[in-house]
Amino acid sequence: MLKNTAEEYGSYTKTLHWLMAALIVAMVIIGLYMSDLGKEDPIRRQLYDLHKSLGVLAMLLIAMRLIWLRLSPPPALPAVFTENETRLVSLVKAALYLLMIIIPVSGYLMSIAGGHSVSFFSLFDLPSIMEKNKGAHEFFENLHSFMADVIIGAVLLHVAGAVKHRIQDKNGESDILNRML
Repeated sequence: MLKNTAEEYGSYTKTLHWLMAALIVAMVIIGLYMSDLGKEDPIRRQLYDLHKSLGVLAMLLIAMRLIWLRLSPPPALPAVFTENETRLVSLVKAALYLLMIIIPVSGYLMSIAGGHSVSFFSLFDLPSIMEKNKGAHEFFENLHSFMADVIIGAVLLHVAGAVKHRIQDKNGESDILNRML
């Protein structure tokens, strides 16, 4: 089943979800590691290029997710969810979608404002839409870094909620993790 149903996520949604999850985890790990390297470390440039390429991939995947969301709406939350849980799930999902847009866009803007190109695995470069600008570079660098910290918290909250319902669920009514596996 490719499309979502009223009760279950379809295979396309699951694939996009887990690809994006793996991408976010990889980018956070690479981002944290590369930012601790000295400017003269030979692997630093390679990691920056990889991180940027993965960021371009993330932009493509989030665009696909948003289009797919319109074509195949997700199943409703189980009826056993409280009103507060439903609100929290909606808030966290909205935050994750917003962060999945803001973070790669801010990374792109940070790079070009710093006078650096953004390549997609050396296949092509994204166009530069601004001149080198130190102030803009610093602004987007701070935004990118802060939003990366925020997405770590949002992902942890998302995972904690799914695990909580899986552990507390005695009859399968609120095990939302199972719908995404």
